[in-house]
Amino acid sequence: MKKYLIEKLWIFEYDYDMAVVKELKNNDKKLNVSFVEFDVKNFIKEGDIVKGKLFMQYVCESLKVDSELRAVQPFPKSPHIEAVVRVVKHINSDSLLVESAISDSEILVEFENDVAYEKDDVIFFEGELSFEFL
Repeated sequence: MKKYLIEKLWIFEYDYDMAVVKELKNNDKKLNVSFVEFDVKNFIKEGDIVKGKLFMQYVCESLKVDSELRAVQPFPKSPHIEAVVRVVKHINSDSLLVESAISDSEILVEFENDVAYEKDDVIFFEGELSFEFL
């Protein structure tokens, strides 16, 4: 669990909330995230410091690669992420714990289908970077 500053908060219709968060121990790294919780405007605001964890979800396609770890968010105001990660642990048929360039902590990745990657496999995928409050 880490602490993050809610730098910018976007509230959309239909309960789709997004933010730019900044990890407090790494002040130069800003990340666009979606929230697991609905209607966050009732309990957070810009400038708040919150505890939580990052994870990646909605991954449909992925492939093994021979590449350095990296992560980019190419679209402004979007939690879309393109990442190359290293598998740390196979959690279940559609979830992996990975090492990523976006955090010094391991991150959960949830796939939309079953995957058969093994420890130390390096994979590329596109998905959504999300935030869960703790």
